[in-house]
Amino acid sequence: MNVAELIAELQKLPQDSKVILSRDPEGNGYHWLEGVETGTVEPDDIDNWNVEQYYSDAHSDDDCCLEPGERENFPKIICLWP
Repeated sequence: MNVAELIAELQKLPQDSKVILSRDPEGNGYHWLEGVETGTVEPDDIDNWNVEQYYSDAHSDDDCCLEPGERENFPKIICLWP
């Protein structure tokens, strides 16, 4: 799902609704949505169910294993935090 698809779905709902996140695809637990953050992922992870590494735009110390400027070509994503 991309941002445009998410916005389209959310616009159908009451705007004062609270948001929860499922812990896993089976619904074995839930958490309140606490934050939204932008970042990037490794290009090989963009089509995988389990992303191995997320690089936060807010925390540049996540980039310790990358070459300077390497993230500039990585896919841009948003991360929803429970």
